[in-house]
Amino acid sequence: MTLGKILLRSAQQYPHNTALEYRDRKISFSELNDMVNRLANGLLNLGLEKGDRVAILLSKTPEVIVTFLAAAKAGGVIFPVNYKLKSADLRTIFNYVSPQIVVAEKIYSPLIEKLFIPQHPLSKVIFTNDKGKKGLNLQDIIEKESPSDPNIELAEKDYVYLNYTSGTTGVPKGVLTSHANIVWNTVGAIDAFEFTHKDVHLCMFPSYMHPHELFTRGLYLGGTTVLTDSIFPKTIAKEIGDKKITAMMAVPYFYKSLFPLAKSGDYDFSSLRIPEAGGMYSPPEFVDKFEQLFNKKFLPVWGSTETTGIAAACRPKEKSRPGSIGKPCLNYDIKVVNSQGDEVPDDTEGEMIIKGPGVMNGYFNLPAESDNVLKNKWYHTGDIVRKDEDGYFYFLGRKSGMMKVGGMKVYPLEIVEAITAHPEVDEVAVVSERDPMRGERPKAFVVLNKGAAVSESELRGFLRSRLADYKIPRKIEFLAELPRTSGGKIIKGDLERKTAQPPVNSEEEFELLAEIDRKIVELLNERAEAVTKLREKLEPQKHSIFFPDYEEGLIRRALDENKGPIYDESLEEIFDKIRDVIRML
Repeated sequence: MTLGKILLRSAQQYPHNTALEYRDRKISFSELNDMVNRLANGLLNLGLEKGDRVAILLSKTPEVIVTFLAAAKAGGVIFPVNYKLKSADLRTIFNYVSPQIVVAEKIYSPLIEKLFIPQHPLSKVIFTNDKGKKGLNLQDIIEKESPSDPNIELAEKDYVYLNYTSGTTGVPKGVLTSHANIVWNTVGAIDAFEFTHKDVHLCMFPSYMHPHELFTRGLYLGGTTVLTDSIFPKTIAKEIGDKKITAMMAVPYFYKSLFPLAKSGDYDFSSLRIPEAGGMYSPPEFVDKFEQLFNKKFLPVWGSTETTGIAAACRPKEKSRPGSIGKPCLNYDIKVVNSQGDEVPDDTEGEMIIKGPGVMNGYFNLPAESDNVLKNKWYHTGDIVRKDEDGYFYFLGRKSGMMKVGGMKVYPLEIVEAITAHPEVDEVAVVSERDPMRGERPKAFVVLNKGAAVSESELRGFLRSRLADYKIPRKIEFLAELPRTSGGKIIKGDLERKTAQPPVNSEEEFELLAEIDRKIVELLNERAEAVTKLREKLEPQKHSIFFPDYEEGLIRRALDENKGPIYDESLEEIFDKIRDVIRML
């Protein structure tokens, strides 16, 4: 079954059920099917042909889902763009994928005009909230096109989705995903968590991080998907209570940020039935704390872009196994093998390999990379695991040294190459260190050229134009030389031991955090009062107190002084929220 047929089925069975909910906006399955058909016909009339790529640069709004499904019905291949990547990476991906149509918010117009249009002058660009130079607007297309089904002949094996993930050297790779891949993965998740059409799913993934994994569950069953553009704990807690969320997926740290809210008793989490956690390891102590506070079972999972989502999961009705990622989902087979590819006995470490109809068929235009990880249809994950006698799997580490920073893949070699490009750097080694916010983060050990003098902040500033913010090491340690074996190889183990830190659980640290939080609130209130006073003085003279260039300068200076561990993108988001609130005063 294709995604378009699944949507049609749900529209026929549950026409009045809410398919999508975003803020105060609700869209029924009947309305969603109508919008999708209209946009699909519009895409076809713009010249889209079967197999053509449709890129999206959209925030988490209903337009993401409408465009995704419309491209699917029209026979296109949807390509979500990670707009947080650096310009050089975006230009490379645009040129490599060569999308025939781009659907974007107007805010990304400068990026598209600079990185896409010069090399693709014949491609069409549709904006969601304004018209582009060629006069294409998403809402105009939906309003004028026919609501009839386009009836394009499609098969389950046809590709529908191109999701980019980092390769073993950090080179982006597009995972070719078919209708069948998505459907089988969805069926496996529904079986594992016993979802029904009554479930309400909270979709927290950004539009470029496989949002299909959550919206297709509701789509398949006739349930509701709630979209949110916030990751602030209080906002999410309010959404859970107000919209009676029953299922959500997030990294473990985000659930940890809800602990104080659960303790306060001011928020209602009673509707939440499936708290699913992926992207990071879930320590047993954390799982115990969650289950005590929320009085519900915590459900770690394992998944990847190459498996179209979760392939292993802890079930809600099964006994908890501390540290486990659960058992294989329906339609997935998992084995643990040694370096020769032979299956190892229970409780023996080895590489996890996965097979099933949800596993990708390969990477886009990268046959050699595909052959490296797909062998006899088994996907070699590069993750080291063990399986106990009852069939539960336990994640132990990563074969390649790859890290997951808040669920995003980061490879040491890419960081080493970026730092080595600095003229004063002699050699570099990068290892992973624990990060209580994002699970792990890169740490760099740098040897400078003789007589050179470069500070941590200068080196991080150098990297900002070369790496995405989450890839930039928050700690850079300068050494006279790197530890090496007699054969000249860097001893990564020595460096990793230098990064090891005991877990911090003392009351002193928590009290320090509370004091810092109180100071932040005091400063924000003082700033709001100062703005109010300034407004009172300037408004009678009809002067504006907002000067865009001045505000941007403030933000840039703040970023220049940012010593971490907060990421620049997070700092920018905080400034944007403050600016929005003050404008409403």
